[in-house]
Amino acid sequence: MPLLHYLLKPLAIFASLLITFNSYPQQFQPKLNIFPVNDGAGLIQNIYSGGHNNIEHQLIDIDGDEDFDIPYLDNDGTFGWYENTGDKFNSDFEFSFTPIGNFVFSDWFYFVDIDADNDLDYFTANADHISYYENIGSITSPLFILNQESILDSAGQPILSEFGSNPVFADVDGDNDYDFITGNSSGTLTFYENIGTPQSFNFIYITDRWQDIEIIGGALNNFRHGASSIDFVDIDNDNDLDLFWGDFFSTSMYFIENQGTASSPDMQLVSNVYPINEDSIQTSGFNMPRFADIDADNDYDIFVSVLYDPTVPQSLMFYKNNGTAFIPNHSLVTEDYLKTLDVGNTSITSFVDIDNDTDLDIILGSLNNPLGTLHFLKNIGTPTSPAFEYLDSSYFGIESDLSVSPTLADLDNDNDPDMIIGKFNGKLSFYNNSGNPNNPLFTTGESLLDNNGDEIDIGTTAVPFLFDIDNDFNYDLVIGGFNGKINLYRNTGTSSLYQFTLIPDYFASIDVGDNSTPFIIDYNEDGNYDLFTGNRNGKFYYFQNEGTNLNPIWDEITNSFIPEDFGANTAPYFVDIDSDTDMDLFLGNVRGGLYLYINTLISNIDDQVTKPVNTFSIKAFPNPFNPKVSLDIHLNKEMNLIVEIYNIIGEKVQQLFNDYLPAGEHRFTWDGKNEGNEILPSGNYIILARSGLINKALKVTFLK
Repeated sequence: MPLLHYLLKPLAIFASLLITFNSYPQQFQPKLNIFPVNDGAGLIQNIYSGGHNNIEHQLIDIDGDEDFDIPYLDNDGTFGWYENTGDKFNSDFEFSFTPIGNFVFSDWFYFVDIDADNDLDYFTANADHISYYENIGSITSPLFILNQESILDSAGQPILSEFGSNPVFADVDGDNDYDFITGNSSGTLTFYENIGTPQSFNFIYITDRWQDIEIIGGALNNFRHGASSIDFVDIDNDNDLDLFWGDFFSTSMYFIENQGTASSPDMQLVSNVYPINEDSIQTSGFNMPRFADIDADNDYDIFVSVLYDPTVPQSLMFYKNNGTAFIPNHSLVTEDYLKTLDVGNTSITSFVDIDNDTDLDIILGSLNNPLGTLHFLKNIGTPTSPAFEYLDSSYFGIESDLSVSPTLADLDNDNDPDMIIGKFNGKLSFYNNSGNPNNPLFTTGESLLDNNGDEIDIGTTAVPFLFDIDNDFNYDLVIGGFNGKINLYRNTGTSSLYQFTLIPDYFASIDVGDNSTPFIIDYNEDGNYDLFTGNRNGKFYYFQNEGTNLNPIWDEITNSFIPEDFGANTAPYFVDIDSDTDMDLFLGNVRGGLYLYINTLISNIDDQVTKPVNTFSIKAFPNPFNPKVSLDIHLNKEMNLIVEIYNIIGEKVQQLFNDYLPAGEHRFTWDGKNEGNEILPSGNYIILARSGLINKALKVTFLK
């Protein structure tokens, strides 16, 4: 091979590699349980489903496989369903990323076979009006279409249901069709009788004081009327429907027994708490009951969620009926039936190798009432196959009123990560890591000051992100906040002694409404750092930098980088979690959980050159890295191997190795320095390993 051709070949490879990087958009696919999490009680299921706050729920067989599934609507407007992948005796609920039937919920929903065609239709709120969606599909493959945007009564008037109440359709008069009953804030029930047929409903208004029921909730000497969430069920197997009532001002649930008949009900209050035993429901209030025979033992079990307050500790409570169909006895099994990875409310993610074991751990901030705390998940897996152990929900006792938002980096050049915490009051605290790279120790936080000695204060809900945005070998501070703007405090100190100076014009053109959550990355790999941020409305913005790192020009590419509804307070974090050389994506949100999107576009030179199969392989971890990256190379036979580092424009910056190696496993490390022992700027670099005609390349990201 001519010498010139040999010298130019790496550059040709890099040109091809850059085309691969930039010609195709990175493909992100949601994954549910790909990286396990154990919280001490066992493996968490539905890990990366985004969490829940206050779900409205119903147990129905939506896919016609003779077991109960759970469609839900959360208080941030997100909705979806859990598929029962078990059976009717032993349920196993799995969060589904795949929509079924194209259902859309708003404020409340209720599934019922309203047209007696043996498949489920549903109703949902349309402000105070009610929309009807007909299932024109089948039992096993539903397809819902809007049949009536606002259902009308027999007089042609819109049927209304007060905002906040959860109504039901039930045959309360024993005539084999479904009537409509909805609660009122006055503590009564409005009754619309179905005077049509089982196949064609026609509702007539009867009364707003059905059965003269009036529920007044609240504490002693503070009785109040409120919204309600009701359900009818024949709890005592006497062939008529009894009523269970969760009230806005009640910490438990009302049991109202039908002491009449199916066709002539006589509703009488039996108890203002339920179950009537030591496991009585006790929450902050507004409990939503739904009944189902979840274990096919011919009696009704209860599922209860707590509406309105997103900071309650309960998620979906499950009470098993240990009695009989005639004499129920409900016992609490769990307060978190659909358990996911969930830190409560509003999750903010940070990844760091906190214990210097070459894999990335997770530190999660949260917003909770009264205190936001830090949550620590240790990576007990490997760099390529992470697995996490949920060890601490109050990491080093770091907490603050309502919310804490972490970001970590080595701010004093002592080779261990320090931490800055953003707080709800708009201020920040610095926590020095006085331990060592293997054993962190975060001391008492101190107020973070700017270069003038003034406390940095961005107003409300500070969300910090440390990043070397100007490539001067020390970390700058980017801060999002409630006002939707983003602030840059440039580090005008040194890598050992930070000094943050406000640069007011850097992000001046950015305003995402409310609650910005910035993340900086050179996404399109043009050498300029781009900006990603969420906002209060669940948008996910991508701003491309069309200028330079010192003088950016921000171009909004999209406000829906991942075209899904994440609810609210979207908080992105890009990281190569599986060490396959491309950036994966974690998304925090208002519900306190995480979404995980794996990048399926592997930036690897393997597809660009012809080579013998399985001659050698190379992996890099952690990625992104700071201060060093480990390179594991497996050789199937003895060979001469050259390992070099190139910058993104194809310039060689370091040669790590050039010699013969025996077959087997070999590890190299790179500390981000060039051949002159100088620290290189943050950014993307290419690890090129070659032997003869065989070349393999990996992209790594150096963060400072």
